[in-house]
Amino acid sequence: MLLLLLFIGVPLLEITLFIQVGGTIGLGWTLAIVIATAVLGAWMVRSQGARAMLNL
Repeated sequence: MLLLLLFIGVPLLEITLFIQVGGTIGLGWTLAIVIATAVLGAWMVRSQGARAMLNL
């Protein structure tokens, strides 16, 4: 039951925060930050994933 509440509650909280941040700093900056963090995260996954495979 707790897991179900987390699966519903966390995305709702995230959407609420996106709306609040977007209202504060504007849609363009919000999208820029989201895209920048997605690119950074993808780069980190690629680099750490390759390093982890080399360590095996």
